[in-house]
Amino acid sequence: MAIRRTCAVAAIAVSAVLVSAPSAGAIEGGEIVKEGAPWNAQIVWESRGLQCSGSIVSAEWVLTAKHCLPDDGTALSVWIGGLKQGEGQAAKVDRTEVPDKADIALLHLDRKIDASYVKLADSDPAIGSEDTIYGWGLTGPNTKPSDVLKKATVRVEKVGGDCLDAYGGSSVCVVGVTGYARSCDSGGPMISGGVQVGVLSTGDDKRDQYSSVAVNRPWITKITGV
Repeated sequence: MAIRRTCAVAAIAVSAVLVSAPSAGAIEGGEIVKEGAPWNAQIVWESRGLQCSGSIVSAEWVLTAKHCLPDDGTALSVWIGGLKQGEGQAAKVDRTEVPDKADIALLHLDRKIDASYVKLADSDPAIGSEDTIYGWGLTGPNTKPSDVLKKATVRVEKVGGDCLDAYGGSSVCVVGVTGYARSCDSGGPMISGGVQVGVLSTGDDKRDQYSSVAVNRPWITKITGV
């Protein structure tokens, strides 16, 4: 299992011509999102550009993956609701929160954003259900992040048990139907029945693990109130 990398790490790997395990980034296959998804978020590292995907859950909080957080103090900002890179409502991140055991993170914004916030699931999706993933990641091997938001259909293969995210937390394991995630898609949402059921954590070119929103919902509610 390979942890989904941020775009910065993926770029270093490409430039150094390193052979490594596949990572989760922009969606390969799938289709361009032409409308909707007003809750989508672009996670940007200062001086390094777009690194991960995410979703806005309330006026001041964005949900993404824990491994999307820089470990060197690099400042973070977000773009909310845009369908192209660098478009939408912008805000800076002034605080981050992470749980003990799950590849998710909450980013607190320095200003309130008026948007249509994503609804969060109280239960995991059914095995066999076909759901939608969103992201800004790479569109193929050795490529750059997508200039536009993309989506794809995936099928739920397993939930919980030994289906774990990069930090050992419960996750939803999926296989691609019309596409799958690549690097920079990390932190992006999986939507089932109009609610977010997962946060992209890890995987390979055929299967991906999405951290369970339902399992982590009590923690999310404790921090954000939603």
